[in-house]
Amino acid sequence: MIKIRKIWDIIPIPIIITDLLPKKFGGGTLICIVLIRPKHKDNEGLIQHELTHVKQNLRTLLFSGFKQNWSKQHRLDRECEAYAVQLKYSPSRKDLYIDFMYNKYNLGMMRARIEGNFNKWIRRLK
Repeated sequence: MIKIRKIWDIIPIPIIITDLLPKKFGGGTLICIVLIRPKHKDNEGLIQHELTHVKQNLRTLLFSGFKQNWSKQHRLDRECEAYAVQLKYSPSRKDLYIDFMYNKYNLGMMRARIEGNFNKWIRRLK
């Protein structure tokens, strides 16, 4: 199943509903395509999280997606921005999102650093 969402009200982005993702993730982004597990197909927060990664890729002409492979701080910033967007749809999940970043993204950072960075992004996006 494929859904289409527009970002910035003009660019159509395909959202493919599939289980072809690493087991620890409910969604993922391949440059400008969003993948969402079937059980999360109606999770607007997760969809917006992944669309945020598409925006990050497009606004940097794909550089952001590549840079996250060698810069853990950049990867943290990408995830903090995306989780801050997702938090707008599920405000009670802040601690869960911090735990996700701490445990799933191989950042090698203290939880306090992740939380501080996340709080910065939450303030920025209000």
